[in-house]
Amino acid sequence: MRKIRRKWLSILLTLAMLVGLMVPFAGTAAADTTYGVYRGAFNYIDADTNQSAGYALVEAKDDTNNFAKDGAEYVFATVTLPSGVKYNKTADQNSVGEYVYINEDLAEATDFYGATSNSVTVKVSADTTTRIKFLFDRDKASTLDVASDFSGDVKATVEIIGWNETEKKIVWVESGVVTIAKVVAKDVSVTADDPEVIQVGSGKSGATITIQETRAGALAVGEAVYFQIETPDVKFSKEPKVTATSGMTFNPRLNGDSLSEPTRLLYFRVDTPSQVLPAKITVELDRVFDVPPSVTGDIKVTVYSKKSDGTKGKISDTTLTVARVGTVSVAITDVKNTGGTVYAGYKDPQTVKEGNNSAEFKLKATGGNIAGDKVVTVELSAGKFGSTPFAIKDKDGKSLNWNIKTYNDGKSAWFETSSGYSEIKLTDFSVVVDGDAKAGDLVVKIGGTAGASGEVVIGKIAKPFTVSATAPQIPYLGQGQAAGDIVITEAAAGTILRGQLVLELPEGITFDGMPSVKVTAGNIDAKRSDDTTSSKLVIDISGESGLASTITVSGIKYNVSRSALYGDVVVKVKGDGEKWDGKVIAEVANATIVSPTKRTAVFNI
Repeated sequence: MRKIRRKWLSILLTLAMLVGLMVPFAGTAAADTTYGVYRGAFNYIDADTNQSAGYALVEAKDDTNNFAKDGAEYVFATVTLPSGVKYNKTADQNSVGEYVYINEDLAEATDFYGATSNSVTVKVSADTTTRIKFLFDRDKASTLDVASDFSGDVKATVEIIGWNETEKKIVWVESGVVTIAKVVAKDVSVTADDPEVIQVGSGKSGATITIQETRAGALAVGEAVYFQIETPDVKFSKEPKVTATSGMTFNPRLNGDSLSEPTRLLYFRVDTPSQVLPAKITVELDRVFDVPPSVTGDIKVTVYSKKSDGTKGKISDTTLTVARVGTVSVAITDVKNTGGTVYAGYKDPQTVKEGNNSAEFKLKATGGNIAGDKVVTVELSAGKFGSTPFAIKDKDGKSLNWNIKTYNDGKSAWFETSSGYSEIKLTDFSVVVDGDAKAGDLVVKIGGTAGASGEVVIGKIAKPFTVSATAPQIPYLGQGQAAGDIVITEAAAGTILRGQLVLELPEGITFDGMPSVKVTAGNIDAKRSDDTTSSKLVIDISGESGLASTITVSGIKYNVSRSALYGDVVVKVKGDGEKWDGKVIAEVANATIVSPTKRTAVFNI
């Protein structure tokens, strides 16, 4: 046996010397391979002992689907691990099948050629071999030991040598590099959101804790994750909600809605590890703490884990501040896009925008998070909210589906806060403004119990049109009295909506004949309606303008009856139809009624 082993070693040394001399053969390796195709698979592993990696595979690359090419009768195949990585156990004749597959079968003792702590070599027939696969986990014999200072990719080098047994010479050599593992610095990370600021009492909340694996299966079956409260006198009165992704399930100590008695230590145990992708475990500390009056300052929780045998697990002791007893101030900040306009008299809600950007502002906490279960009120200075009053978003712009309710006949809205947010943004304000509302700033007033208060200008209220006229004097009880023209001017293109404009005369005044309606600027489609009566002029708007337009009503003559009042003849103008709320938007005086006996005195000096 020793003679045979010495003979093998002699041949191996001879081969090594020959490879060193065969510089021309190096050109066929790696980058542009001729004889083999090199590939593999990797796992995420620790810098530790007994680590299961992926595999390294070389397949024949030729028309005959074997390695018998250019005179090769046998193939020597060697896998070599990088510095800092070695096998947990060195291969031998008896165990080679746990390290190598030849075609689809385990390597046999006769295939074994040699091994070291970081390499394995097999010798196989070239014409019957199509693929050679090196394993790094079979029955745990071929697992790897990784040095504590190793990091990054574990790259295995696979070298194949074509050997002509008849002529006792190497006919070709090439190699490939395959990544079989990636060493991660830490299998599991533990973080927490910004700490909640709370008051003493029962059912207090803390920041959400996130446990993130860096590789699938990092937390093994049976590993228990513990949550230990470090702050004296604080206890769990309710079990947190724990959820996981990537197929992980757990057999929890955390089950049910309440504990039989308060405790400072809780845990859950992994039942099914994560599959394919690393798991993200979320621990929501929603209303879980009893905080007596003796507690001040930070509330801390230490997270750690233990394996099923009770030894230290993948999670090192990590202490997190999840809450803080104190007070939080909440301010109104970052007010933006307040130059937008909403028009009075429209029936449908309008979003307050400046160009394409919605008006917005933030409620931002200082000293912690905005307290949960508090109320924020939002009151409009004019008009009322639409069916969706506004949107609430977190600091990353994600919409928060908090229930917004209206009251005060829609003029005000309120919502309750949830814990875990250092700031929220209010945006996309939807409002309806009555036609008789005054033009000017649209203001929201913030109040409630969350700590924020103040007023914010979010836009402007404007009339969709203005009305002007001259006001000549006309006599009381006169017939066919000429009044001034009425000019209706759009605020901007398209602000006069489809439907009708109605001009209503005051009591005691009627038209003497029908006035003329004409578009004198722009391109709005407007004409006098057949609905016009002696006491009101109706203008049909069948097409909205693309250019700001002007409508002139001329040829107005009034009949003045006994029920008329002295003074200005005030004409009221409102919108009518599906798009208008029917309220008076503007008023204008286009005549003044005076006594028929009125005289004008002239003094000459």
